[in-house]
Amino acid sequence: MPKGYVLPDPAVFGPVTVEPGATSDDLSLTATNKLKPGVVRLLKKSTDGKVLAGAVFRLWRETNGRSGLQMDADTPVGEECVTDAQGRCDFGSVSAGTYYLEEVAAPDGYLTPDPGVSGPYEVGGVHGDVEVTRTNQRRPELPPTGPGMPVLSLLAIGLTLVGGGLVLRRARRRS
Repeated sequence: MPKGYVLPDPAVFGPVTVEPGATSDDLSLTATNKLKPGVVRLLKKSTDGKVLAGAVFRLWRETNGRSGLQMDADTPVGEECVTDAQGRCDFGSVSAGTYYLEEVAAPDGYLTPDPGVSGPYEVGGVHGDVEVTRTNQRRPELPPTGPGMPVLSLLAIGLTLVGGGLVLRRARRRS
């Protein structure tokens, strides 16, 4: 059996009948080998190496015949997969072919990579299983906004200046 293929079930077929007087030119027999399926597994990490739970991925099978990384969805395979506490996501066994992974949602506190699609990945057959590691950058923390200490300080200074101005004005009117 060639590498990357599975035996047919049943592995024996027939009967084959050869008529008396037949030559090898008269005989034709076709046996079709089936490619082994493969498994797609994903590991999600932060850029500092921490495993990330809660990332949502979709697996797409290449069916349009174009080569290279493709940003548009082709043929979805199975359900979306969410990374577990160990940052792992297992799409299980898929038929041999070319696949892409799309990150649909990043874990809380992280940015979705740009591009959100990765691949192509050759799965099954002579290529076997595929394990992919994808990383995310932490979402930058925004500076605090809204009413806070600087705003209150400025408000107090402003009220003091207005109050001082009113006192000065009254003092000038009296004199």
